[in-house]
Amino acid sequence: MHILAEIALLDSASGERITVRAASAQDSTITGLNGQQWWPAILRKPSLGLRLFEGDFSGSVDPGTATFSFALDALQMSEATVRSLRWNGADVVLYAGNSGQAWPWTQVFAG
Repeated sequence: MHILAEIALLDSASGERITVRAASAQDSTITGLNGQQWWPAILRKPSLGLRLFEGDFSGSVDPGTATFSFALDALQMSEATVRSLRWNGADVVLYAGNSGQAWPWTQVFAG
């Protein structure tokens, strides 16, 4: 199974969001899905988490999390300014699917 990630980074100078797209594999059957260029830049597939209950009713439900790593050098091919864009608070959408599977893939995370 492969992962595709859309990350909406903030350009602090203009206030605009710039979307970069990354893939978890260099596979021609996935890097052009949905008419977009997905750069093979995911180094570690996401780890998704959701803490629902502590057991003693003392805490609140935390929002879900996704942890993953990117190769910024690869993402710079799609967006030259990727290193200067603001990553904190960026909107992220993750999709999961298999090589050769048609779009749309299953959305597994948005946050």
